[in-house]
Amino acid sequence: MHVELAQFGFGKGCTPGLQSKVARQAALCPSLQFAQQELERDGVRLDVKTVRRISRQCGEGLLRLRLQELLLWREGKLPAGSELAGKRVSVQIDGGRTRIRSELRDAPSGPEATDANGLPCENVPGRSRKRPRKTFDADWREPKLLTIFVHDETGRMVKKSQATVDGTFLGPDALAELVAMHLHRLGAAQALSVTFAADGGAWIWDRIDTIVKQAKLTGVTVYEVLDLLPRNASHFAGVSGARLCGQGTAPPLSGAAHATSERSMETGGGTTDGTRRRCFRGFKSLDGDRLSAETRRSGRLKYPTFKGLGLPLGSGAIESNIWVLNCD
Repeated sequence: MHVELAQFGFGKGCTPGLQSKVARQAALCPSLQFAQQELERDGVRLDVKTVRRISRQCGEGLLRLRLQELLLWREGKLPAGSELAGKRVSVQIDGGRTRIRSELRDAPSGPEATDANGLPCENVPGRSRKRPRKTFDADWREPKLLTIFVHDETGRMVKKSQATVDGTFLGPDALAELVAMHLHRLGAAQALSVTFAADGGAWIWDRIDTIVKQAKLTGVTVYEVLDLLPRNASHFAGVSGARLCGQGTAPPLSGAAHATSERSMETGGGTTDGTRRRCFRGFKSLDGDRLSAETRRSGRLKYPTFKGLGLPLGSGAIESNIWVLNCD
């Protein structure tokens, strides 16, 4: 790599345009193999190892850029932008679950299966299968993700607008700092309003005040909205599960939600083990989110008011990112 070309965004063995195309395709596709196939359909012939290398070096470059912005923000030297000035801003936060591949190591060689006479068994399942020489561990980790976007007067993301998506494995405090930094960088202090929408995770709501203070949103109208969709799902599970499991009744639903529950009851069939598990999960969610006195006092359940103000009532944007991450 030439030093002169690196100043213009050239990476190792690729131009900025190629690096952007490869990294974008790798992020959109469910695997690097699919990304390599899609690139080949567009006339870009690369092997999987090259696709992985270009994607990784692009990601490492973006992480270096984010670290530089974060250090400048901590020192008070990061300039505030104007991208979100005068707009309705939505901030959504959630945690996911993914597996991280560790370094390769030598695969342990198991003993050969033998019969009663000590001779190798010929018809053992998997005996003829080629055994890998290398293996790795894949531990589960919980990434914390955020997304920031502009919504319209109906609470929906503005079409053809670009959302900011970021995340970290360093825990909730690190994510809160990232949220505050991005809000400052995008100029959220000049926004018309900022709405925080998330599920019932206490680690999220415990840090909203800190984010507002660090991002200097004291002059902006800030709303906190508990995701409506999990509440409907948990309420439905409580109503249906209570009736099917014979555990009494849950608080009544109204309108379309009640009709949905009744239709499900008519077509739900008998009581199964899966139904019982859903029943108990529903009660647990009701106890944790819906019936929390602290949640009621916080004002995050004023859905008619939020709808009248044109605020988003759910956190589907961040849930979609979490779902894609979990699938990968």
